[in-house]
Amino acid sequence: MSLVLIHPAPDEGWADMRLADVLSHALAGRQVRVIRRAEELNDLTGQQLLFAAALGEYGVNLELTRMLSALRRTPDLLSGATAGIIIDGLSPLYTKSTAGELALAANLAGCALVGRPLVEGAGQLHNFRIQAKNAGTDLLGAYRAAAADLAQRVETAGFPARERPELLVLHASSHHTSNTMALWAGVRERLGEVCSVQEIGLRNGTLDDCSGCPYTMCIHFGEKGECFYGGVMSREVYPAVRRADGVYVYQLAVTVDDGEAGVTEVVRGMDLLSSAPRQMYLQELLDFPHPAYAHVPMLLAPDGRRLSKRDKDLDLGQLRTRVTPERLIGTLAFSAGLIERNEPVSARELAGEFRWDKLRRESIFLNSEQLI
Repeated sequence: MSLVLIHPAPDEGWADMRLADVLSHALAGRQVRVIRRAEELNDLTGQQLLFAAALGEYGVNLELTRMLSALRRTPDLLSGATAGIIIDGLSPLYTKSTAGELALAANLAGCALVGRPLVEGAGQLHNFRIQAKNAGTDLLGAYRAAAADLAQRVETAGFPARERPELLVLHASSHHTSNTMALWAGVRERLGEVCSVQEIGLRNGTLDDCSGCPYTMCIHFGEKGECFYGGVMSREVYPAVRRADGVYVYQLAVTVDDGEAGVTEVVRGMDLLSSAPRQMYLQELLDFPHPAYAHVPMLLAPDGRRLSKRDKDLDLGQLRTRVTPERLIGTLAFSAGLIERNEPVSARELAGEFRWDKLRRESIFLNSEQLI
């Protein structure tokens, strides 16, 4: 059976140059059927699929959007198919969210994804630095190798049915205080003996041997069978993820939690935008009403990473000792476009003038020093 390459044509031809190079190396010598347009999505039942999409400067590929629409409107279009995903973007800000949308749409259309299904060509390819170093090649060479490995795994993937599937539950919460864990307790009780359950708890603050690298960046696990940082991640978590047939995750828990609590409005960071369609789909299945969603811009460091305690950025506890609440609120409100001048303002004053149409849509790049 030949591999089917679903490669939506980008809006600008130049946006596809790097991805086209990677695909020519990854698929060399293979028999491949190529699909470039949404109207060509047919006869895909039971096929091995490789989605490969190039995003423009602003993270857009209109033909990919049309394909997503076709997948969402045709539930059995990919029934019995197996797939992997390659997303190439000039900016590192859009690849993960686009991959998430595509993975969900493909899954809803009946497609199974292989383990480690995503290869990202993000920005300047800095996410391949570790792989390139270990393989003795450059960043593009590491990208090509990752794409070739994914194509090989898609071609050889198999999902044998098991009488008693293994379910992995990962959490970093207390059974005594977490609503999510209370929900999981109810789910586990209803599962009974249908599947084998392994539960791994990583309480906040106890996992000090991992810096939270994305899975695809951890070359020491991917090639050597162990995490770069060692410890519990390589001994317990990664082997359990590999072994499990399913993972109990955030999306189901938060959907049920919000539905049972009667939540009507959800305001959260732009990094969770791709979670909205997943949760809305689950809400429909569970007969919960859709809340109103708003996603606010992310605070990013000048190099594009999120401001976080893990990277030694200032947290609220530190800020309280250095600036007044009014000064902090004013700086953040000004950066978000809510006020015209960078000056102290109280939360009450800001609430009186708040309008959603003032809020910036793009991420906010901010030095920690600007908050002091």
